[in-house]
Amino acid sequence: MKKNISLSLMLVIIIIIGGLFLMKERETTNNILDFDASSLQVYITTAQELKDNQHGRLLFNGNDIKEYKWKTQELVFKPEFLKGKESNSFDTQSQEYLLSKGSKLLGAKSTDMFELVLNGHRIYYGYFKQSALSSFLPQGPEIEDINNGIKIGFIGDHTTTDVRYDKSIYNFLKEKSC
Repeated sequence: MKKNISLSLMLVIIIIIGGLFLMKERETTNNILDFDASSLQVYITTAQELKDNQHGRLLFNGNDIKEYKWKTQELVFKPEFLKGKESNSFDTQSQEYLLSKGSKLLGAKSTDMFELVLNGHRIYYGYFKQSALSSFLPQGPEIEDINNGIKIGFIGDHTTTDVRYDKSIYNFLKEKSC
C-alpha cells in the first residue's frame, strides 16, 4: 500500500514538473518569435562598413514589406513605400536599365553592397545586380528590381552556401504572416 502511494506521489510530482517545463518552453519560444516588424532591416553598405561592423544607409525595413515570397525570395513592397519611387514603371528590357543595373527602386548602383539585419544581428550580405557589361561577378545573394519590389537571387555553385533561407528570417516572416 505504501509503495502504491509513494509511486503515485512520484508520478504526480513528475507530471507537475513536466507541465511547468513545457509552459516555460512555450513562453520562451513565443518571446523568441515575438519580433517587431521594424526589426528586419536592409542597409546599403560598403565592404569597409561590413568589416567595421557598421551599417550604411537604411534602404527598407519589415514595415515596408507587403509580401515576402519565401520560395522565390521576392519582396513586394507596400504602396506607400513605392510612392514616388522611379522603379514602379521602369522597363526591365530597356538598354539603359540593362547597362546600369543596380536597383533603381532602392537607389543603389551595381557597385553597392547590402546587408540584411534581423534584431540587430547581420544575417547575410550581398550585392546588387551587375550590368551586362560588368566583368565583376560576385558570389552570393544579389538584389534586382522586379515590378513593385525586389528579388534576392543567388549566384554560386554547389560549394557556395545559400544564406537567403536562414531559419531566423523564416521564423520572423511566419510570425509577421508574410
